Parts: sequence; structure tokens; C-alpha cells
Amino acid sequence: MRTWLARLRLWPRSLTFRVIAFSTIWAILTLVVIFTLITTLYRQASERGFDSLLSAHLFNLIGSVGISDNGALTGSPDLGDLRFSEPNSGWYFQRSYSTEGIKGEDLEVFESEFVLDAKNRAARFRVMGNHSELEQEIASFQRRLLTYLSLFGVGMIAINAIAILLGLQPLRRVRNALAMV
Repeated sequence: MRTWLARLRLWPRSLTFRVIAFSTIWAILTLVVIFTLITTLYRQASERGFDSLLSAHLFNLIGSVGISDNGALTGSPDLGDLRFSEPNSGWYFQRSYSTEGIKGEDLEVFESEFVLDAKNRAARFRVMGNHSELEQEIASFQRRLLTYLSLFGVGMIAINAIAILLGLQPLRRVRNALAMV
């Protein structure tokens, strides 16, 4: 028992401990930076895609609407996305809007004012998308990425520790041989 306690006290001063500790700290810091970079890039790409989708829906809506002889808007927009026809989905198209959805979800609004005819009659079109859905997808991606990087990190640290322990075996034998002299 005493020899085990004596070894435990010397352990932080040993080369093996220091090399394993530094490689572990480096691996953890590297994985945190990688996680941050990947999630930031994913968020930016997802938000650009979301904005592009809303913009495309807005221009599709504008292209499907005309003006009748009495000045009323006509047409039936086909946005090609069933979420626009589902109540409480957070995906809406209309000429007036609120920034909060029916269920309190975050909405992102794209709008455009469009001149409809030669008489300069204009209509303002707005398309809203459920930004909360995007945030849920990003959070799900982050959880999966964190799981995978954690598993990778644990494996990498274990392999480093084994390689260091095996690599330092010759030094341990030399130390033991010198102690016998």
C-alpha cells in the first residue's frame, strides 16, 4: 500500500504523466475549436439556404399574382411547399404580417414591393418562414457532432496514452537498470 501511495505522489512529476496530460489537453482544445468551427460554418450555410428558400418563395408568389381590371389582386400562388398550407406550421404567405407565429415561434420575413401594372399600382408581398425550425435543425446537428467528436476524442486520447506508455517502456527499463547499479 505504501509503495502505491509513493508512486501516486511521484506520478505528476513523471515524464509519462506530463506527456499524456499535455497530449490530452491539446486533443481537447483542438476538438473544441473544430466543434466551434464546424457548427459556425453549418449555421452560416443553413441560414443562407433558409434565406434563399424564402427569397425563391417570395419571387414565386410575386410571379403568380396579377391584377384584375377592377384593380384587385388575382392568382393562386403555388409555392410548391406543403408547409405553407398547414395551419400552425410557421410558414405563411400574405400581404400583412406579424413577426411572431401563431404558436409563438420565431418567423423570418422576406418582403418585396412590386409594381403590378402601367398605372403604377403596387402590392407588397411578404413570405414568412419558421426560423424556429432552422434553430432546431442546427441544435440537432450540434448534438450529433458533439457526440461523434467526443467519441473520436476519447479514442484518440486512449490511443495516445497507449502509444506513449509503450513508447516510454525502454526508458523505464533503462531507469530500472540504472537503479540496480
